[in-house]
Amino acid sequence: MLGTVSSMPRSSCSDTKDLNSKLMANTSNDTSRLYLPRCTDVSSIMIEQPALEQPNVETLNSQISPSSPICRSNGSITHQPQPAGLHSIPKNLKNHLGRTREVDEVLLAGGGTKTVAPTQPQTATTSTFALNAPIQATSQVTVTPRAKSKRLQPSLRWERRPRFVREYVWPESNYGSQDITTALFSEVAPPLPRPPVNELSNIEKWNVIRTRSHLFQITTPIHINRFHELLATHPNVPLVKSMCEGLRTGFWPWAITINSSAPSIVDNSRLQKIKDPNHLQFMNEQRDEEIKLNRFSPAFSELSPGMTTIPLWVVPKPHSVNLRLVVDHSAGDYAPNSYILPEDASLHLDTLHALGKALLRVRNRYGNVPIILFKTDVSQAYRRLPVHPLWQLRQVVSIQGSFHVDNNNNFGNRGAGRLWVTFFSLVLWIAIFVKFIPDLFAYVDDAFSWEFADHVTFYPPYSKFLPTKQAQLLSLFDDLGVPHDERKQVFGSPLQIIGFEVNPNAMTITMPSTARAELVSAIRAFANPRQRRSLKDFQRLAGWVNWSLNVYPLLRPGLSGVYEKMRRGSSPFQKLSINNVINNELRWLASHIEVSDGVHIIESREWSRLEANDSFLCDACPSGMGYWSPKTCEGFVCPVPSDTRNGIFFFEALTVLSALSHACETVRSRPYRLALFTDSLNTFDMFNTLHALPAYNPILITATDLLIISGIQLRVFHIPREENTIADALSRLDANTACRLQPGLTVANFSPPRFTLGEAHL
Repeated sequence: MLGTVSSMPRSSCSDTKDLNSKLMANTSNDTSRLYLPRCTDVSSIMIEQPALEQPNVETLNSQISPSSPICRSNGSITHQPQPAGLHSIPKNLKNHLGRTREVDEVLLAGGGTKTVAPTQPQTATTSTFALNAPIQATSQVTVTPRAKSKRLQPSLRWERRPRFVREYVWPESNYGSQDITTALFSEVAPPLPRPPVNELSNIEKWNVIRTRSHLFQITTPIHINRFHELLATHPNVPLVKSMCEGLRTGFWPWAITINSSAPSIVDNSRLQKIKDPNHLQFMNEQRDEEIKLNRFSPAFSELSPGMTTIPLWVVPKPHSVNLRLVVDHSAGDYAPNSYILPEDASLHLDTLHALGKALLRVRNRYGNVPIILFKTDVSQAYRRLPVHPLWQLRQVVSIQGSFHVDNNNNFGNRGAGRLWVTFFSLVLWIAIFVKFIPDLFAYVDDAFSWEFADHVTFYPPYSKFLPTKQAQLLSLFDDLGVPHDERKQVFGSPLQIIGFEVNPNAMTITMPSTARAELVSAIRAFANPRQRRSLKDFQRLAGWVNWSLNVYPLLRPGLSGVYEKMRRGSSPFQKLSINNVINNELRWLASHIEVSDGVHIIESREWSRLEANDSFLCDACPSGMGYWSPKTCEGFVCPVPSDTRNGIFFFEALTVLSALSHACETVRSRPYRLALFTDSLNTFDMFNTLHALPAYNPILITATDLLIISGIQLRVFHIPREENTIADALSRLDANTACRLQPGLTVANFSPPRFTLGEAHL
């Protein structure tokens, strides 16, 4: 049976000499004595913040050199080394970062994400503008060289938060500090690019634009003069200037076209094979609407030099009977997206971490006052921005035998999302720093925030009362010419934002009930060992569940068997069996998702070993396992069977699980925050990520169940072996040495806990 050990009498040590005690008196709790590493001053751990790395203005606007990325004959890009031209985040914004982040994480607004969202067509107007008004900056943007970041030890990098919790965990205090939000990012973002020299000097293309000028238009509803006026105090003058110039003359989406071997005319319309009558009718209706809005040119029958046609598809919208027109910029020869590097398409998006931090500030200052959330949507966001005529040449579509030039930013373009988000970041900057609407965040075309429940304002265009901040934001949209539809301006408590349901009064983030029920149903339908599923089906389910782990982070062990099986697949349609391990793990996962209430913002906090209520030091060796509590001066041992087939890593992890089980089920005053220490980096990484190979995954599943039932928050830390001598002696079943190292230590036997999904053989 699991955990059977030989009898060992409880022993004690009366030695008064403490040779290797790692204890610390907790002044806030006389009974708490916590382990501290000998070589590290945890109270003063400072994690270096890497400076924000961005392309230099001169690099972006300079003529592209032969060492730049080269577009080959198949339309792909070979990235060649370029001269370094970098600038870092301003010093006055470094305090917004809050904690250690890699450069790409900083670019994503403190846990942001790289994604884009589709929009739908609406009205458009034409506006012109001349950059003749000077822009006054209210603050200096200090640019400093990027400091070389230090490689941190794993246990220090994740000192205050385990890796598996992802972004939905907040600091215990310091609510006043602010992450780099979408609006603030506009202060350090590089200016938008203009067409490169090889395009501007292409006489043949300019002749086409000049002789067929009726095909190339600059169409936008934005009131550019007013937009520029309200940005007069924005500190990032180059960005503001490039944005206004783009609105006036069209944007260039970071494409590198130099040295392309593309023919004069590229016609990919042959790939377009739409035969369904309903799809054809829908495509014609979309064309007519776009022509009406001056975003598609009139029809023409002959392609001119420099033109590239883009295939069109019609697909159903998710969870809807409606259709969507897809303009595929990645299909065919010399596709437009092949000229744009993926890293140039990165978006800076706010997430619910920023909103959660704002809600914590509200609760800290105003208590439990009723508040609501609101979400404000921009109508057809991407399509509101024009692209440069030199890029319009590469956006020709074919419908019913006729060609049309697409004049505006399109969702299918790789750089489209970044263009829109950069524009929207400036709109939100105006809202926050000019109109004084605080705590505004954005995810693609949705702005969201909170408001006091009793703060409402009448908004005349909709003839109804709205949350005051939402009404103020919509009034700013009207002032700037940013279009919006009434049906997409929502508010309430709870409210669905970025796919999750946020309750600002209960302070929770969870899946909407319908989405959760659909996921649980899909998991249970998949968990059938009598069927075989394709690799693509495995990937689809894993992606769906992985998304839910943002609000159910403890459930990650439920995907271990699925990931292991996916590693054996080689083609999307290869059939893979569903074994009993996958079946049991998925059913365990579904049962927990079904009853989980998601992330509790109040409880999901960062904390370090100094803030733990209790701690245990753990170790294992080929002969046994041992752990001890500095708080109670108790040690526990368990021998390892001599005929075991498991390696030392298994027993290191099992020792940590046993200490957790002891804290959950035996300790009289159950700790709310528990710190466990191990000198095994593998064990630390396993509990830090909640990810392990199938042989070790039952340990994680059992640990997860203990944490869910007990409500304990667990952190596992790595310590050097030389600082773990007492646990090491216990693991060798050497009670005398352990007692000599820690006077007053008592030693007893323990049995490892039974695994959730059945027994394991030691």
